[in-house]
Amino acid sequence: MSEETDASGAGYAGALLARLAADPGAIVIRRRGQSISAGALLDRAGLAADEIAAHLPPGTHPRIGLMLHDNLETIGFALGCWLLGAEVHYLDYRIPAAEMPALAARDGCALVITRRAPVTPGFLVTRGADPATAMPDALAAARRRVAAALQTGLPGSLPAEIATSSGVSGPPRFYPVSQAQLLQGSRTFARNGNRGAWGVALVAMNICFGGARLVCWRNLLAGRLLILLDLLFSTAELDRALLDPGVEECSLPPVLIRALLRQHQGGAAPRYPHLKKLQSIGGPSSAEERLAAWHLLSRQFTVTYSSTETGVIARLEGEDLLRFPASCGRPLPGRMVAILGPDGAALPPGETGTIEVTLPRGHRAVPGDRGWLDAAGYLYIAGRSEGIICRKGESFSAAVLEENLLRDDGLLDAAVLVLPGASGDDGIVFALHPAAGIDRAALQARLVARLPGLRRPDAVLFTTAGDITPGGKIRRARMMARHLGSGDG
Repeated sequence: MSEETDASGAGYAGALLARLAADPGAIVIRRRGQSISAGALLDRAGLAADEIAAHLPPGTHPRIGLMLHDNLETIGFALGCWLLGAEVHYLDYRIPAAEMPALAARDGCALVITRRAPVTPGFLVTRGADPATAMPDALAAARRRVAAALQTGLPGSLPAEIATSSGVSGPPRFYPVSQAQLLQGSRTFARNGNRGAWGVALVAMNICFGGARLVCWRNLLAGRLLILLDLLFSTAELDRALLDPGVEECSLPPVLIRALLRQHQGGAAPRYPHLKKLQSIGGPSSAEERLAAWHLLSRQFTVTYSSTETGVIARLEGEDLLRFPASCGRPLPGRMVAILGPDGAALPPGETGTIEVTLPRGHRAVPGDRGWLDAAGYLYIAGRSEGIICRKGESFSAAVLEENLLRDDGLLDAAVLVLPGASGDDGIVFALHPAAGIDRAALQARLVARLPGLRRPDAVLFTTAGDITPGGKIRRARMMARHLGSGDG
């Protein structure tokens, strides 16, 4: 999220309401072949606000958790929260029901809206806020609420949402975002530097993942169509959606890029020539995979390196991707990257250390990764700061080991977990996310057999549904807790 704010004092919610009200018949969202107009989205927001208001003290601006798998429903309830001046916190809908109360308490949610939680204090089990099924009196009340908000305004000083770090290696860090900041960030993203204005966006990720959410906020504010893909989809369904000639951009985690590459082996290239951008965002990917995506999927294939603290740091595309496919590209204008050694001093090109990013106004942030810069200024990632393994006097990178594992077509994703040993001889646990229908025993045997002895794991765990983040990453801390708690191995 941009560190800048809107000087006018306006906020995103107020700007979006005005945009939708100006042309209520405009189609703003398509899902399952259904077209959602701007007016219908406003009705959905008003109905959601009325449903939420019955569970909150009047005049408060609490933090409300949204734990919904349907992106259209999530957008409607987010707008409903904003109509009430509340702050939205997006929660992963796949979290087991038994863990929900503790998670809501930890994150300071006064209320959590979900479709599947047990009836527990602090939870609102919703049946949805669909204008098509609303009673006439309820719909009229919802419209009065929206009209009142349009008349009085929703100032930029109100809270908007919580941006969070990924939480793959520990509890997420929170970054509160005001309505003014969200408006400025959405406008900046819409301009997107010198890359032009993108059009129709296909959203195939849950919008509790910040990158997917910002695409939604940007397109809605700019009056550009969103196509929402149901989240429980097959690779074939994703492929069909991407083949729609009206779709201009889509951001996907590497796990889905790999799935598309597997499906498209031997096909005509590129598969999606009409796309203006096919972006891989979040998670590790290999140079071979990136080149394959450029050749087989889209010549507009892009790899983005970013963090919650800094926004986008570097982007790899076009000629740079072909020449330096293992890199993240050069840092973007206004982003200065330094590689720091253990003493905090900057290291020369070619040496690996902690990545530090300086933003335009001088703010410095550490995304938590290790990497290096080459002599030409291209950035490379060596892995998370904690991802260096030491065994028998030899040190090697967990990230490089993960990249080796991911060359196996039977894997959608892999994480190498490190257990520091008292004698400097670290333990290794493989967390594996296999493709559907894969023989897990054969996969494990194949992976282990091809590794040198020091790189073989002490234990292997396979993921379950709750072990994957909305961005497609393996929850490392959760998998580590499973290993330490169960003694698997």
